[in-house]
Amino acid sequence: DGENEVTGAELELSGAEATQTGTTEVYELGEFQVNLSGSAGSRILMMEIAVEGIPDAVTNIEARQHQIRDAILMLASDYTVMELEGLDGKLRLRDDIHRRINAVLAPHKVDRVYYTEFKFGN
Repeated sequence: DGENEVTGAELELSGAEATQTGTTEVYELGEFQVNLSGSAGSRILMMEIAVEGIPDAVTNIEARQHQIRDAILMLASDYTVMELEGLDGKLRLRDDIHRRINAVLAPHKVDRVYYTEFKFGN
């Protein structure tokens, strides 16, 4: 069955999950643990992020994964627990992450950013 074959591009994602949905792929960026601003290290945001984009963009994500992870960690560490408790704060962070990823990937871009996990810890 040819539909279950794994392409070389998917293998190059070093085990990360890449699912083809039409002309886009979803790439798991993995888990992020961030000390939130104003918490003196006592409150941590734990989130997992996936992005969706055309295959060329996803290939670029792998090549620039370190820059993307750094950009997300630096961005999220500026947020406070209060800013992230409501839906608006979560959406604002997701939009900021989307913009930051696209700045790193330019001229490529991702279409969507998804939280696959989002919780606070101590």
